[in-house]
Amino acid sequence: MKDQHGYGSNPEHGHSVGIRSPTYNSWSAMMQRCYDLKKENFKYYGGRGVTVCLAWHKFENFLADMGERPKGLTIDRINPDGNYEPGNCRWSKNKAFNRRNTNWFVVAGETLPLSQAAKKMGIWNTSIYKRLRQGWSKEEIVEYYRDGYPANRNPGRVFLTYGGRTMSQKDWARVLGCHTWSIGKRLKKGWPFDKIVEFYQ
Repeated sequence: MKDQHGYGSNPEHGHSVGIRSPTYNSWSAMMQRCYDLKKENFKYYGGRGVTVCLAWHKFENFLADMGERPKGLTIDRINPDGNYEPGNCRWSKNKAFNRRNTNWFVVAGETLPLSQAAKKMGIWNTSIYKRLRQGWSKEEIVEYYRDGYPANRNPGRVFLTYGGRTMSQKDWARVLGCHTWSIGKRLKKGWPFDKIVEFYQ
């Protein structure tokens, strides 16, 4: 039997009859974020080319490979740039929110620990922890903050010049070791850019 998204499940397994099982819910959510264009998080998965192996388009095959979802765990891709398939998936705790472990993020092709990823994106560490607490995946966080805080983004990008060197506000923030919003805040207060550079040097 196929649902509205085109992938199938045999109700005889009992996981989708009445109250759906946690395992079925994980499978369904996985399929939707990879193939349902109407889902808000599609752009972070299917929109980025992440797919589900053909065998797992049937819940029974997914169940046979992954087993029942243990309580408190979620499906996790070992290689975050890989697909949902045997060998790249496991049931695990949301390690992204486990502060006892090093949290690694892929930003602009670089694998970085949380603190460095936050600095590269021009945001505070606490912003990442907040999103993790809300259940966001690492990929969603990087996509959302890749150009800094949404409120500070300028579609035309702000370019600034100092000492004969012209770069975007974001690039200057990286060079000066500060956040993009810090530069923007001082520019709004009327600070000349050379004063801002000297302030952070």
